[in-house]
Amino acid sequence: MKNINIIITGDELADDLNKLFDKHKIKYLKFSKCRGFSAKFSVMEFLGVQDIKKTMLAFETSETKSKTISRFIRKYFNYKNNGIMFALNGESAVSEIILYVAIVNSGKGEKVVDIIRKNAFAGATILDARGNGLNTEEFFGVEIGSSKEVVLSAVPQSFQSAIENAVKNAFKDENSDVVSFVLPISNFDKLHQDK
Repeated sequence: MKNINIIITGDELADDLNKLFDKHKIKYLKFSKCRGFSAKFSVMEFLGVQDIKKTMLAFETSETKSKTISRFIRKYFNYKNNGIMFALNGESAVSEIILYVAIVNSGKGEKVVDIIRKNAFAGATILDARGNGLNTEEFFGVEIGSSKEVVLSAVPQSFQSAIENAVKNAFKDENSDVVSFVLPISNFDKLHQDK
């Protein structure tokens, strides 16, 4: 069974991994311009420099190769707050850690991040996206999609219902679409070791 591996990290490690993956002919998708948020409200956010730039890499490998890559990163690129790596696969029926995904209107992602922090004591990553529903509009032949944000957070499964209920309550009075779901993940690793 193949894993879909996700690495969310800073640009420095992402650049090093790009070179490594190219060298070993590992095909990957790169999502730059992601915004990362730690589990706690930081001084950076207090100063208004809240968007910590992150990059997300996605690639497919076997479970064994996934673990090897994770060990390699921790061994050779070990510095604090390097990011996280996890795998999605179809066989994980029950998982201690889940990937909580919320798709919200642009500008609403940080509200979901705050809910995750308060209910699961976890961080999150926001990706900018464009929605394309059934009733799309055109302007001079160009499809216009609504601006969206995708919030990703790896959280303990025990917090799932608390997050889902809090998100539902937070958006119930708003004229705002929210789609959320969870995926079981495996091989979860923080890509640094506390020293």
